[in-house]
Amino acid sequence: RYLRERRLSFRLGSRIIAFLRAHGYEPAQQALQEQDINALARLPESILIDLHCETYKSKLTQHPLYKKMVQQDYSSFASICHLAAKQEMLAQGQVLFRCGDEATKMYFVSQGECEYYIGVSEFDPVCLACPSHFCE
Repeated sequence: RYLRERRLSFRLGSRIIAFLRAHGYEPAQQALQEQDINALARLPESILIDLHCETYKSKLTQHPLYKKMVQQDYSSFASICHLAAKQEMLAQGQVLFRCGDEATKMYFVSQGECEYYIGVSEFDPVCLACPSHFCE
């Protein structure tokens, strides 16, 4: 992205990328997160609320509760988007929670897939892919 923003030639950009890869550096393949863009923190709260609603609405409304909430109480839905929702990138094999943990979050799979083990079983996980939701 740095190279593109500076409008460097394709040839020079390719040389730079080839050099970096040869020395063990791989360009980030992850999507940018809100916290990666410092300038967003300076936006007025009203614009941040709109940003969060547009960011999370399509994912949250996959769940029947939030789909209904958008229709009947949009201000509460906007508060959830602004104050409670966040994106989180997970590493392969990362454990989000274990059986018996206090349920404090709901997760929505928006890219990739995850394994969900029901109860204490370590066998036969349920594979959840986009779009899915689950909780602790």
